[in-house]
Amino acid sequence: RTREKQLQTLFRDTSDGKNSCLFQSLVSYAEDSVRSELKQARAQCIEKLNYLSNNFDLPDIFDKRSIEEFLLQKSKSVLCTASSSARLHYLQKAEPFDILVVDEAAQLKECESMIPLQIPGIRLAVLIGDEYQLPALVKSQVCYEADFGRSLFERLSSLGHPKHLLNVQYRMHPGISKFPVSSFYGGQIDDGENVLRRDYERKHLTGPMYGSYSFINIEGGKESSGKHDKSLINTIEVAAVTRIVQRLFRGTHAGT
Repeated sequence: RTREKQLQTLFRDTSDGKNSCLFQSLVSYAEDSVRSELKQARAQCIEKLNYLSNNFDLPDIFDKRSIEEFLLQKSKSVLCTASSSARLHYLQKAEPFDILVVDEAAQLKECESMIPLQIPGIRLAVLIGDEYQLPALVKSQVCYEADFGRSLFERLSSLGHPKHLLNVQYRMHPGISKFPVSSFYGGQIDDGENVLRRDYERKHLTGPMYGSYSFINIEGGKESSGKHDKSLINTIEVAAVTRIVQRLFRGTHAGT
């Protein structure tokens, strides 16, 4: 009790309503201590920032191109298109890329394949594609006859270069895969277990027309050019497709 009274006396306000001298001294000490700690922390931050600035090649944060090049220089793998890979040819101070993977390689013209293949440091190139799918689009008949649309994948395949066939498909219903597998792949591709299950075949509407696939003959249709472009349109087919989509929509939302 005696110590408590002594503390109350020390911190008791003076007669004029001001805080005691001891209390003011403690507040002043605390302020000085916090101010000193903040100055010390600020000095340490500045020291570390100066160290980073002097020892690391950091990009200009206000220059988008500088930031992009900095990130590319520090990247271990880069995803890009064949044409945009040209930017990787001119990277300064970058670790060389030694492996190149080209997806959809059978749809990439042979001349376009040269862009990523010339990236400095490439030791191994992996081409992933399917020469039986649609090739690259070539509008010029002269270029088409000169095989300008041929891919590097197709050229190497025609020369007998060894390739690995992914012989299991996991997307098409067996009723759909039967034709391309027998006609283009010599029966070498199998259906995955997931597409062989009965629940994989979905019928949103009853009737043979709405099975896994349908061939619908639209009679009386006539193609015509669009009003503002050269694309061909067939209004009769558009009307038929619209009708089918409407029926599918009503059928799938009947229970909601």
